[in-house]
Amino acid sequence: MTNINETLRRISALLAGAAALAFTVVLAAPVATAAETSGKWWEEILPKPLTTAAPFVPGEQLEYAVDVLGKRAGTGTATIRKQRTLRGKQTLFVEAGVRSEGFLDKIFPIRDIYKTYLDMETLTPVRAHMEMDENRKPELLVRVDFDGEKDGRIKGLRTRGKTRRRVDFKTPLRALDPLSVVYNLRAREYKKGEKFTTFVYDGSRVYRMDVVVKGKDAVYTELGVKEGWKLVTTVRRADGSKPSFKKRMTFWLSADAHRVPLRCAFDLSFGKVDIRLIGVKGLRQIAQAD
Repeated sequence: MTNINETLRRISALLAGAAALAFTVVLAAPVATAAETSGKWWEEILPKPLTTAAPFVPGEQLEYAVDVLGKRAGTGTATIRKQRTLRGKQTLFVEAGVRSEGFLDKIFPIRDIYKTYLDMETLTPVRAHMEMDENRKPELLVRVDFDGEKDGRIKGLRTRGKTRRRVDFKTPLRALDPLSVVYNLRAREYKKGEKFTTFVYDGSRVYRMDVVVKGKDAVYTELGVKEGWKLVTTVRRADGSKPSFKKRMTFWLSADAHRVPLRCAFDLSFGKVDIRLIGVKGLRQIAQAD
């Protein structure tokens, strides 16, 4: 039963990240300790700061559906709410909501909310909130501040019921949270064969995500056939612990200027999970010259 519950939590994390955040299949890990995140194991592969303008604006809303074994299991939305000054930085406030349905809602109900304040210059998180209400257990709340451009430190608090634990450790510079990954990836330019690495704190520990750009594919969605960049990701623990742990999945970003996440697909031991775009509103108006 434990393996089933962990798998269902992984599916909820995929939904929460507006589908493209597939690396968060690893959510069942415990809180990272200082020893696990110490050292400078990331220095040679730090992600480069973004140089392109963000292809999205407040008011954009993306909606996704998740199928497990060919049956609908849940939906998720990701919305850019507004601009706000936070800790002296201009940020975009982004919110994602996750809700299980059908057979999944009967055996493992999910009502999750993820919130991120993105630095408008770097599209890295300034602050992140994760509210995980799953399987009728006491809600897990994570609230952390990021100093990604300064020293990579993450500070905050994890709360479940009456239990509170402080979060305070060093991560790679420009580390991301689950929700900010998708917006960071959307601001990149791609070319076939490109490889890059980024790092993600999911509320428990830091993960390394290696990405390979395979090229362009025709992607079938409920909004029609779209051309999309195919990205194959490999996720492992950033500190190198448990070398056998490795997760792979594929996702697609639209090949137009908006780079909207179109689809994510991966296999579990019992079958295939497919996450796809079913609705989009409020896309940024981008001139042809862009």
